[in-house]
Amino acid sequence: MNTFLNAIRNCLRGSFLVLALIISIIATILLDARDLRSPANAKTDMPPASVAPWHDPSWTPSATVPGLHTRQLDIGDLAGGGTTRVGVLEPTIPAVADVLFIHGHADRLDNHRALFTSLAQRGMRVISYDLPSHGKSHLAPIDRWSIDDLTELTARVEHATHTKHPLILSGWSFGGLIATRIAQEPTRLHRFSRPIRALILETPAVAPLSFVGGDGIAQARTLTHDTDAPVAAPPTPASPFYNPLFATRLLTEATIAAAHPLPAGLPTLIIGSDPEHDRYIDAKKVATWATGVAKKTGANITFRTCHGARHGVDIEAWPTGPAANHHITNFIAKTLTLATAATRTSNSTPTPTEVTTACR
Repeated sequence: MNTFLNAIRNCLRGSFLVLALIISIIATILLDARDLRSPANAKTDMPPASVAPWHDPSWTPSATVPGLHTRQLDIGDLAGGGTTRVGVLEPTIPAVADVLFIHGHADRLDNHRALFTSLAQRGMRVISYDLPSHGKSHLAPIDRWSIDDLTELTARVEHATHTKHPLILSGWSFGGLIATRIAQEPTRLHRFSRPIRALILETPAVAPLSFVGGDGIAQARTLTHDTDAPVAAPPTPASPFYNPLFATRLLTEATIAAAHPLPAGLPTLIIGSDPEHDRYIDAKKVATWATGVAKKTGANITFRTCHGARHGVDIEAWPTGPAANHHITNFIAKTLTLATAATRTSNSTPTPTEVTTACR
């Protein structure tokens, strides 16, 4: 029976890819003819990063993540123009780093409260934004955006919120794939205002499954065991099939990412999920890439597997979610060799053994 179902899935996937490829080619020709992309004319009308968001009335406090403030960023005419929502969470102790977080497909910037709070408590200033077709972005549909366009968008968010602190690039799921492809291409790394000091990939979509969630639809109950996870909204758009060009690019870029290493000299943390529980990516293939091809040129990679975890590792139930966030914050602290005083400030309460050992 399983063999029969797999055959049907493979057949449907093949038909879908052919159709999506045809649509992609036609759309690309039409978009190129209209010459809609012109990165040089972009605007970054954000207030200076030295001004705390709550001191500027144009920033709006988040109802989901305490301390997170958001506002719209005009990105000029990149991929057709528009604005996207950018969020900044200032740290609760003196800032030591900026963490630029790229959320996943069917996700939004304010769905990661526990992770953002953990980072802020360790002196990390968190920056994120809503991808096209996600959250409160007002941009052309994600079908119009190539990985190169999304790299440019990510870089513009970084420029608009720039500080002198070290920059950490982080991403979950599809956001992890974007971060991976940025790291793998030197020309993309050079678009940022400062060097990327470290890379954090949470269950990166370098090996996505054909039918997300098991049936092609993303749902909270298949992303995490925590039915009360504090997210701002349910998964939207619920399926990559709603955006066939995006789905085609996702599979193409994932194939490229899985075939190439990460750069040597860039400290990287990769958090993996449990193959028996993740219905969004092939966790075994991600682990094989992280411990094999990704290291081929000498990349300094730390790989952790969160046993029992579904795809949304940082929003998982205790102790898995706290464990993933614990490893992320500790990795950044170790990479940047943070001051002992800052580390003590955030660790006044010992971390339970269940948390420190949930992801190994």
